[in-house]
Amino acid sequence: MPTFSHSRLSTFENCPQQYKFKYVDKIKIEPYFQTVEAFMGKRVHETLEKLYRDVSMGREVSKAGLLLDYADDWEEKWTDDVKIVKSGYTGDDYKRVGAKCLENYYDANAPFDKDVTLELEKKVLVHLGGDYSINGVIDRLSQKGTTYQVHDYKTSSHLPSQAEVDADRQLGFYQIAVHALWKDAGDVELVWHYLRFGKDLHSKKSHADLEELRIKAVALMKEIGEKDGDDFAPKVSALCSWCEYKPMCPAWAHLEKTSLLPKNEFLNEPGVKLVNEFAYAKEEQHAAEEKLEKIEAAILDYSKKSGASVIRGSDKKITVTHTHHLSFPAKQSADRTRLEALLKEKNLWDEASTLDSTALQALLEEKKISAATAKEILALAKDSERTSVRLSKLRDEETD
Repeated sequence: MPTFSHSRLSTFENCPQQYKFKYVDKIKIEPYFQTVEAFMGKRVHETLEKLYRDVSMGREVSKAGLLLDYADDWEEKWTDDVKIVKSGYTGDDYKRVGAKCLENYYDANAPFDKDVTLELEKKVLVHLGGDYSINGVIDRLSQKGTTYQVHDYKTSSHLPSQAEVDADRQLGFYQIAVHALWKDAGDVELVWHYLRFGKDLHSKKSHADLEELRIKAVALMKEIGEKDGDDFAPKVSALCSWCEYKPMCPAWAHLEKTSLLPKNEFLNEPGVKLVNEFAYAKEEQHAAEEKLEKIEAAILDYSKKSGASVIRGSDKKITVTHTHHLSFPAKQSADRTRLEALLKEKNLWDEASTLDSTALQALLEEKKISAATAKEILALAKDSERTSVRLSKLRDEETD
């Protein structure tokens, strides 16, 4: 049974086909590329690692020095192979974002003496039972009194909710590792530093939480292990734009294949022809719907001006009907509270099906309610008119 990682499990959850390409078939894409988001995140992590190594050696690190380390690392490792997916942005844009992340962290944590750093970029192996294990790297492990803190740096543009970080799997694995490796660890706190926003999110997992995490992770690893070679279906999503295996993915094969065809072959390719036909039919449908709406509006205007409810055509007729519909106050509004109290007072609650609009309107129309009560109910309701246009065939007697 292979050793998994959080990212490996996430790859399977995001797209089983990508998992197969990467971990089963072990296909390596040449030339290798990394996204600019990953490149920026790596440079920020390396800069913060150097920061804490300098602090542990008794050096005083200035903000300017921190940003200079980051700029030097960026320039040294930047290549034209770094992929920028989002159009309209450049490497310099992302470089500025990374610098802002570091400024936010520096301002919030300098002079970096709130805790003691125990480990940086610590590789851990988490045993989950049986042959199942998870490996990973803790960005920074610190100690403050008897509390150990697992720190994780995020350069993501998404700020999660507290519920999302409480459910996070990765740092939960690291918490299991901390308890196993450091027997003196009391509380273990998980800290996510969302650097773009200058915000830290904290969470703690109980032993019950960790056991649930372990059980679910083992079940997922078993599921992966039981799949055969043809059982890794692709899952198309926005993440496909960042996937290095997209050119060989069966889900995208048609797009990739047809993009290489000369124009005369492209336009005659069966799939292209079907999509073009469908798109044309949808455009016609949309145009027809717009035309129908305009004609219907003209028919209603004609009916209103002429007073005619039945309008004849060559062999069809249009019947225009007007109905009134009562809508009742929204839940939790003051009028809703008054209406509920009124219905209960008049012993109508059960008959109104706990304020079912259709049932209540039926009671009013059938005049099963006194005129005085009906007046009180109607005062809390909104009357709206609905107009319908129905097309039908002229009967023989209507054509004479």
